[in-house]
Amino acid sequence: MPLLEPDPDALRPAPDGRAPSPDRVPESRAGGTPEPLRADLTAILGADKVLTKVSDLVRYASDASPYRFVPQVVVVAEDIDDVSAVLSYAHGRGREVVFRAAGTSLNGQAQGEDILVDVRRHWVGVEVIGDGSRARIGPGTTIARANATLARHGRVLGPDPASAIACTVGGVVANNASGMTAGTTRNSYRTVASLTFVLPSGTVVDTAEPDADDRLAHAEPALCAGLLELKREIEADPELTARIRAKYEIKNTNGYRLDAFLDGSTPVEILRGLMVGSEGTFGFISEVVFDTLPLDRRVSTALLFFPSLPAAAAAVPRFNEAGALAVELMDGNTLRASVSVQGVPADWARLPKDTAALLVEFRAPDEARQEAYEAAAARVLDDLTLVAPVASVTNGFTRDAKTIAGYWKARKAFVTAVGGSRPAGTTLITEDFAVPPSRLADACQSLLELQTRHGFDAAVAGHAAHGNLHFLLAFDAARPADVERYAAFMDAFCRLTVERFDGSLKAEHATGRNIAPFLELEWVRRRRS
Repeated sequence: MPLLEPDPDALRPAPDGRAPSPDRVPESRAGGTPEPLRADLTAILGADKVLTKVSDLVRYASDASPYRFVPQVVVVAEDIDDVSAVLSYAHGRGREVVFRAAGTSLNGQAQGEDILVDVRRHWVGVEVIGDGSRARIGPGTTIARANATLARHGRVLGPDPASAIACTVGGVVANNASGMTAGTTRNSYRTVASLTFVLPSGTVVDTAEPDADDRLAHAEPALCAGLLELKREIEADPELTARIRAKYEIKNTNGYRLDAFLDGSTPVEILRGLMVGSEGTFGFISEVVFDTLPLDRRVSTALLFFPSLPAAAAAVPRFNEAGALAVELMDGNTLRASVSVQGVPADWARLPKDTAALLVEFRAPDEARQEAYEAAAARVLDDLTLVAPVASVTNGFTRDAKTIAGYWKARKAFVTAVGGSRPAGTTLITEDFAVPPSRLADACQSLLELQTRHGFDAAVAGHAAHGNLHFLLAFDAARPADVERYAAFMDAFCRLTVERFDGSLKAEHATGRNIAPFLELEWVRRRRS
């Protein structure tokens, strides 16, 4: 056969009688969107905004998570009227709606099995307000684009997820994603000034409008009454109030943001808080106004190597006290896997298995403050026992922008590098949790012991400054024994986090599909005890 001549038989089903792939779309879905859903939405929105072919549905069935859900139809919404029309239609017929922008969700929030609404293409834009202290941003705008615009004004957004180049503002707010430096004070919940959103009924709310509460009371009287009744119930229970406040002293995105009932005094204020981290279940966020933060441009950074994960975690409080803005942890599996990233030293592949590293960064507005931070960091280093297992390790602070960029490139490649090194055919699961930072070393040791007990060798990294760790592990989802092993690990992990450390089962990726079954474990168990 001549070179480049196609072989049609290569595309035909195997003749040996083998069954179709288990994730093959059923024959019943081959026709795409069923009637009357197809005709209804086409009549409401126009054919150009409704994707109905099975190839389109399959294309939207996956996001960055390991899950796969084929929607019944995909709507490409162009404006708030389109969204309101879809929500009103779904509300009247008892149908489900999921919103999707970049699809960078690691926990399945950008997928659905009914109506999926694409809000990436037509929802982009950044308006700098005044001197840049505030910015009005469309939900389809990437965090990187927003920050590039704000940088010209010496400002930056508080949330800074590792996927900033791809993830969008709408998803970040809807999941209360935070990142390396946001912690509990710079995240979306703390830095959103106002929201415009569409409720499931189709009602549009702009929380910045002076008469927003009057309009909401007129359009949704039962909703307003219900929100205020819940607020009274919570505030009448001192134990519950204290519990809610305690839960948000560390990073927590498991369930709805219940402190919105304590922080908000009106229905609109309560809703503004509840929308953050609600995963789109309360409605669609069509516009966000952020309070921005100063962009400190003087940076001092170090990548410090330790003999073990617990040893690295034990050093975190010292750097927090010294004023570090970011303290990121990477275990040996993460460090070795990252050699696949261009620019990462090749000798990291020879790092001992137990080695761990902290990426520590100080940011200052001026030279004097930078020098003060560097002096404080030097005092911390004097008391640490560091290791240099390979030649490229320097264990020192630097101001060199290229070197610093290389450190962050290795850290942000956590999911892609580790995922790329897993055995072929296995499923990659990523989860994140938080414990009080003072208990991070103990939590690391317990996590390592738990992994060993269940036969996993997970990669661990995360925002150690805030007691927030991520772990990645792989298993063969086609093998029932592997699924059972994974299920046993997750059950033990969740109980360990809640019962021993009183931690958060999700710290910055909203609740997600994997942790949803454990929501009651974290929030209800102690309430009943």
